[in-house]
Amino acid sequence: HITFNIHTDAVHNEVANMRMFETTGVGGCLLTDTGENLQDLFEADSEVITYKSVDECVEKVSYLKENPEIRDEIANAGQKRTLNQHTTYHRCLEVEHHLNDIL
Repeated sequence: HITFNIHTDAVHNEVANMRMFETTGVGGCLLTDTGENLQDLFEADSEVITYKSVDECVEKVSYLKENPEIRDEIANAGQKRTLNQHTTYHRCLEVEHHLNDIL
């Protein structure tokens, strides 16, 4: 019911790997590390759950396991956000916009 996610050091304090969108897109509750751009993608602790340390991650896993209704609310909110703003269609529109600016 909970998908764990962590980004590599190569992304320099930003987030946006495929797991974030795959998990939320199918209605899973995502537990992910945080980054400077997270607010551009999801609302922290409302659409996805974030952590900054191992201890915080463990604490939040326990909380989500003990509160399945809250976990499901977060999963549903994350899915809604992904389906409304983060599909392949949405990314194609962004690419089209950038290409139109260049051309």
